[in-house]
Amino acid sequence: MTRSEGDTHGAWTQALGRGMALFSGGFSLLNVLGSALSPGYDANHWWIDLRPLPHLLSLALLGSAGALWVAHGLRAASGARRSVTFLATLFLLAVTASNAVTAVTMRLAGRIGGSSWVPFSLAVTLGLSAVLVSLSPDDEVQAPGPARVAAVVAVLALLAPLAQMFSFGRTDYRRPADLIVVFGARVYADGRPSQPVRDRVATAARLYRDGMAPRLLMSGGPGDGAVHETEAMRDLAARLGVPLRAIVRDPAGVDSQSTVRTATALCRERGWCRVLAVSHGYHLARVKMAFQRAGMHSVYTVPCVNTLGAVQARLMAREVAALWYYYLFALPRRGA
Repeated sequence: MTRSEGDTHGAWTQALGRGMALFSGGFSLLNVLGSALSPGYDANHWWIDLRPLPHLLSLALLGSAGALWVAHGLRAASGARRSVTFLATLFLLAVTASNAVTAVTMRLAGRIGGSSWVPFSLAVTLGLSAVLVSLSPDDEVQAPGPARVAAVVAVLALLAPLAQMFSFGRTDYRRPADLIVVFGARVYADGRPSQPVRDRVATAARLYRDGMAPRLLMSGGPGDGAVHETEAMRDLAARLGVPLRAIVRDPAGVDSQSTVRTATALCRERGWCRVLAVSHGYHLARVKMAFQRAGMHSVYTVPCVNTLGAVQARLMAREVAALWYYYLFALPRRGA
C-alpha cells in the first residue's frame, strides 16, 4: 500500500468513526430532548439499554455522551476532550456488548425465538468500536473532511432501520397475553385477502390455537371493493379455527397509528395489560415504537410467517422512510 492509499484508508477510517459518533450523538440528544417534551419519546434503550439505572441518570449519561460524540463528529476530539470522549465511549461499548450477550442468552434459554440470532446491540457495539478507533491519537492520519463524514451519517440513517428490521423484526417475543392485535393489509376488489393478510392472520390464528391469548383484534381499513379488510380477516381467521366470539373488529385501523390508538383504548377500557402484536418483521419496530409512545409497554411483537418473497425488498425500502417519519414527526404530535 502506497502512502497515498494509506492516507485515504486512514481518512475513511476516521470518517467512519466520526460519522458514527455524529449519528449516535444526534440520536441520543434527540431522545433526551424528546423525552422532556413528549411522554414515551425516549428510544435510547433501543440501542443502548441502561434501564437498570434510574431514568434520570441514564438520560444524563447518554446526554453527556451524545454531546461529546456530536462534538467529535463535527471536529475531531483532542486533548482532554479526547480522553473524556474515549472513556465515555468505552463504558457504553461495554454496555452494548453486555446487551448483546443478554440477547443471545435469552435466545439460548428459549425466552425469545425467531429467525435472527444477531442482536441489534451487536451492530451498535461494532459502531462504537469504530468511534474508539477514530479517537486514537494519530496526527499523521489525513483528516476525512466534512463530505465523507456526512456520507457516513447518510448511510447510517439508511442502515439503522434496516438493521432493526433484520434483528428486532425477526425476533419472536411471544408469551401469554390478553389480546392479539393483527395489523391489516390489502383486500382485493373481489374480497380476496392479499398475501400479507393471509400471513398475518395465519400466525395470529396459530397463536390463538396455542392458547397464547383468548381474543384477537382485527384492525384495518376499507378494501379495494365492498369487503372491508377486517371482514376478510375475520372470515379467514374463522376458517383457520378461531371462533367468531373471540374476534373483535376495528374498522378504523386505516394506518398503524390508528390501530395502536384503538388497541390501547380497548385495553385500558377492559383492563387488559398484555398484547401480542402480529405483523411482518419489517413493520414491527414501528409498531413497537407506536405502542410505546401510546403508553403501552407490555406489548410483545411476533413476526408472522413470511411468503412475500421479492416483494419484501420494496416494502422494506418504504418502511425505512416510514420508520423515520413516525419517529421524527408523527408520534410526538399524536402519541400519548
